[in-house]
Amino acid sequence: MRARALTTLATASLLALTACSSNDSPDNTTASNSPASATVSSSTPAPKELDAQQVVTALTKAITSTKAATVYTAATDPNQLLGRPNGYTSKADFTDSRAKPKLDDEVQNGGSVEIYSDPADAQDRAKYIADTLDKMKIFGTEYHYLNGGILLRVSGALTPDQAAEYEAALKQLS
Repeated sequence: MRARALTTLATASLLALTACSSNDSPDNTTASNSPASATVSSSTPAPKELDAQQVVTALTKAITSTKAATVYTAATDPNQLLGRPNGYTSKADFTDSRAKPKLDDEVQNGGSVEIYSDPADAQDRAKYIADTLDKMKIFGTEYHYLNGGILLRVSGALTPDQAAEYEAALKQLS
């Protein structure tokens, strides 16, 4: 009886290991088993594989009131997300002379660009920021625009029409 139970357990374990060993997935995405990045990555890359500084440069060419401000490194990133698991791969800020914010904040002075290798991470970040700002209105408001792995955060101090210029410029990067 004991031998039969051990044989059954061994067979079930072997079947479970075989079922878990496949690397194929229906959408050609891969998952890492490391604890640092246990999420499935999307196969949709950021448009033209741009970094945040290049996106800001494109915005300054499209919107004359925009000026490049800060390009962050892992050491200077105020959010401590640059290069970290599920964080962005690059981040840069810009100013917009039309923004007259109540708070002196990099996004409220114009905006910020965050680049993610996985578009789902960009969507998650946009939702997190929106939820936080909804609960803590003292921090102001933002417009969020997504294009692949690019999250464009635009100052809520701008009018909807002014912010729409950023949305249009971001769409041109596709």
